Amino acid sequence: MPEPRFLPAAGAVLLLHGGPADSLAPPSPLNLPDLRMRAFARVLGEDPRHADVLIGYVRYRMRGWNAERAYPVHGTRRALAELADVAGPLPVVLLGHSMGARAALRAADGPQVAPVLLR
Repeated sequence: MPEPRFLPAAGAVLLLHGGPADSLAPPSPLNLPDLRMRAFARVLGEDPRHADVLIGYVRYRMRGWNAERAYPVHGTRRALAELADVAGPLPVVLLGHSMGARAALRAADGPQVAPVLLR
């Protein structure tokens, strides 16, 4: 895993993992969708062109989308707010897979959100 990035930074990438459509269970400690996104973080962290980019993860409180509850959207917006508190008004790229892509689309209206990458 790459070394943690420290400020100042030119921008950030927030990784949003996938999950099931319905589940009120909290994520397990071994969260396979989250591990899948860690590979993206590794590639970004090893590329010297991204040396001034913060890399963050969203850890959802509930595993599923859960219809109108849309828990991952709330988790994504919370992560964006926390990132802004720590790093200031950086442009943030949302990188989402599956359910994380759906959350990225819904949270893309945030003021610091730059591009959204979906898979």
